[in-house]
Amino acid sequence: MSLKKVKIVSDSTCDLPDEVIEALGIIVVPLKVYMDDETFTAGIDLTPEEFYDKMPKLKDTPSTNPPSPALFFEAYEDAADEAETIISIHISRLMSLTIESAKQARSMLPHMDIRVYDSLTTGASLGLIILKAAWAVNEGKNIDEVCAIIDEAIEKVVVLGFPSTLRYLVRGGRIGRARGLVGQLLGRVPILTVTEGETDSLATVPGREGAMDWIIEQMKVEGLDATSLVALTHGDMPDVTNQFKIRLEETFGCKPQYTGLVGPVVGAHLGPGSLFFTYMKK
Repeated sequence: MSLKKVKIVSDSTCDLPDEVIEALGIIVVPLKVYMDDETFTAGIDLTPEEFYDKMPKLKDTPSTNPPSPALFFEAYEDAADEAETIISIHISRLMSLTIESAKQARSMLPHMDIRVYDSLTTGASLGLIILKAAWAVNEGKNIDEVCAIIDEAIEKVVVLGFPSTLRYLVRGGRIGRARGLVGQLLGRVPILTVTEGETDSLATVPGREGAMDWIIEQMKVEGLDATSLVALTHGDMPDVTNQFKIRLEETFGCKPQYTGLVGPVVGAHLGPGSLFFTYMKK
């Protein structure tokens, strides 16, 4: 059997739907999620639906741990059975030690061509980067072309959204550059983004409707249109998410590449009640 040119590996913070992962042949290395006295492996024995069902019953804030180097070693060996080059794209190193485990595994496999990327983001914005990479691979582009597409996608991807509270980000140590908002919201909703690999804040607005209005107006400035690559993820808010999806289609004519739940790993640090919109700049 002849090998493919490239195989894409990522981690379970990418929040891509299972059917997309399967269709594109992406290998996902899972992180651990700790919920009270139980330990779960995201995407293996804990689905997003199960995660949000458990959240209201928890005594303590959930926490997460990166995959071990051994898990990456195994994933890379599996990928090498199918491809000449492995591209491993992961959550920002400022949010998780996942990429350090990936690099340790790469160092144990010096005979393999493994290229590890820090996406400088997480969640659906990591997902869009992976989509761009996987599409390029499936189109038969060579390794240099695929790597150039990844570099551009990392530079152009943007995530905007709002949690229902900052409590989970604070307790999980993922508040990043938005730490100045703590204790200052006074009933307002924060608009969050990711800047250079860290959580950051852009504005505070009155309520969810105000947050959706703010994002829509920002997208008018950005020039969003029917050709834009976008995605939506949410923390168990299907009705609000569908409302925002309709507004996107009516205002800009664009449809999300996918809409789904924020997964257990990212969700552990955002909590329920979040909505995040991701897009690629032109």
